[in-house]
Amino acid sequence: MVGTENAVRLLEPLISGIVENPLWSTFLKRLQDASGADYVSLVFRPLPLGPERNRVIHLYSGRPSPPVVSQLYRDSLHVSDPMPYRDMTDGKVYTLAELLRFGDPGHEEYRSRLLVPSGMNVLRMMRVIEPSGISAWLTLSRSEVEFDMRVERLISKRGLEAADQAAAAIGC
Repeated sequence: MVGTENAVRLLEPLISGIVENPLWSTFLKRLQDASGADYVSLVFRPLPLGPERNRVIHLYSGRPSPPVVSQLYRDSLHVSDPMPYRDMTDGKVYTLAELLRFGDPGHEEYRSRLLVPSGMNVLRMMRVIEPSGISAWLTLSRSEVEFDMRVERLISKRGLEAADQAAAAIGC
């Protein structure tokens, strides 16, 4: 399921996704298929203009949060979102346990009101900082079963660099 061939298949849609409509849809779908994730998203936040909650671009493939949960996030939960988005290291793949403090009431409320009803019990997230300074967060989630280490390698910067080298070697 996960390997060099899948990584190479992700490169072209990752690069061309900026001109695709909807943006990066092929990349997100292929990553979902390759990783076995229930849900994969690419989020840019916050954009420079407008109210913060309106400055988020959320692209995804797979099963989204139920509409009532999405509305709860937009209406109020975004204010207490405990995820350390801005503190995440560029290119490092994080697990849910590295992002939330289990037992912390605020973190537990966020997890129980947003993540659990959205089927995001197993999660990998990575921040990517573009050279101009724009950040994006790539998230893969499942309701059950931990991700294989090969999935972490696939989405890591080293994995994408290795795929780029493999693609060049085979003439892609």
